[in-house]
Amino acid sequence: MKYHFSVAITLISLGAFATPTETRGILAAMAEQLNQARSPHVAQKRSFQCPDGLNRLIGVQYSAVSAALPAPDFAEEKPQRKWSYLLAVPAAARAEGAGATALTKGGGFPIITLTFSAQGAIEAVSCLSAR
Repeated sequence: MKYHFSVAITLISLGAFATPTETRGILAAMAEQLNQARSPHVAQKRSFQCPDGLNRLIGVQYSAVSAALPAPDFAEEKPQRKWSYLLAVPAAARAEGAGATALTKGGGFPIITLTFSAQGAIEAVSCLSAR
């Protein structure tokens, strides 16, 4: 009985991680949104939401993220590597005072934060709205 329970837990936990193809798709979609948000063109999309499936990036290596995404808007290296991306038109982010914004779960513009483990894999992902 213990053996079957252990296998079930293992299969459930494996389901939380994305395949390499899914990972590339999630990172590509995120990169596209970041490029749209950072574009100086007035006709570009002005409102963004948290991308779907971000939690599926847990376990993805730093090297894959750095190859797929542009440089983060904010980066912390110590005590733990964290990269944050603003999904906002740069002027809107500056007007909001992005460096000192309050994070909430509604309104404003999304800030995606990727937290990496000491081994270089994403161990936590958050997407909160800044106001």
